[in-house]
Amino acid sequence: AEEGGAGAKAMIDDGVLEGVKAIFGYHNMPYPNHQILAKAGTLMASADQFKVTLKGKGGHAAFPHLVADPIYVSAQIIQALQGIASRYSNPSESVVVTVAKINSGTNFNVIPDTAVMEGTIRASDPGTRKLAEQQLYKICEQLAELSGLKCKVDFYPGYPPTINHKDEAKLVLETARQFFPKEQVTDINIIPTMGAEDFSYYLEEIPGCYFFVGNGESKCLHSSTYNYNDEILPTATKMMMEVAIAYLNQHSK
Repeated sequence: AEEGGAGAKAMIDDGVLEGVKAIFGYHNMPYPNHQILAKAGTLMASADQFKVTLKGKGGHAAFPHLVADPIYVSAQIIQALQGIASRYSNPSESVVVTVAKINSGTNFNVIPDTAVMEGTIRASDPGTRKLAEQQLYKICEQLAELSGLKCKVDFYPGYPPTINHKDEAKLVLETARQFFPKEQVTDINIIPTMGAEDFSYYLEEIPGCYFFVGNGESKCLHSSTYNYNDEILPTATKMMMEVAIAYLNQHSK
């Protein structure tokens, strides 16, 4: 249940990490074929979900001064939410706020009573994640109040950021360089991808590292035409095996 089900958290709650000293995992990505990529620190973002319900007063579209228009306020909120990334958060910490779904109205000439928006917040840093949540409430509630609407914000915390531990990330990169050509190994010292991963729950509990193995040229992840490249399995399997051996050798002294 990795995809939205927080399977890692459920397994932790069931005791899967009892007696475990470290954890390693990988994900295929549309990077150059067989490329091994890792980094210390934040690799992937958090993923939270929100739902905003605006309740106003509907009426005839020809007489907007007699109504409290939730669609008009929805547009204001969507625009204002982009200020979380551009004005309220530290530019060095990545954050994305996306409204991906909006339901409202039944006809072209009827202003509705209600509008419902749903979306996601992604952040690379726990502090930025919390700031974004706080600003979400402020922006939605205050803009709604300004126009005479009632607002209800439902916030659903999701996966935390995937933050690799320094020593374990170093071990992955050193192991990769030992068994593969140097041009095949990359320390991805870049901003985190804003995708999310439930492996993050493991890394909150014990040291570890999550890394990527290049799938070659392909469509982006979650595309309906994405095609996993079976040829990278020997590379990925060797990495998992050699990392385990290297860790055991390092900690058996």
